[in-house]
Amino acid sequence: MNELKHIDADDLIFENKPLKDRINTELTLQDTDWMNYVLQAVFRTKKQGVLKVKFEYSGVVDSEMRVIRIKGKRKRRYTYSFDSDIFEKYLVKFMTYHLAQWEKQEVFYGGDIVIEFYNEILKKGCLKECH
Repeated sequence: MNELKHIDADDLIFENKPLKDRINTELTLQDTDWMNYVLQAVFRTKKQGVLKVKFEYSGVVDSEMRVIRIKGKRKRRYTYSFDSDIFEKYLVKFMTYHLAQWEKQEVFYGGDIVIEFYNEILKKGCLKECH
């Protein structure tokens, strides 16, 4: 199993424990000398193991998705290149939903958006590196 596969919601593993009961997301927006936007998440799956995913955008034509897949004792790293328009699309979707949650009582959950983002990169992105 060397290729990453599409993630379906029913393949995800959740436990009734803090930080394991949902897909947790981390968004970092850095605007210093240059922009660097990073969205990270961890998917625990039945079929592919644990996937540590990092989407990175720096304002240029292409962005990157880096994935570390841990299955048993094996660890494999993947790097995908994709059009930055896709990153921008999901960042806007993520932030729009996040800001709307400020007006509501429930906690923000971006897990579904991140899975959708990941699956689109597998479909439209280009695998640059796998080791």
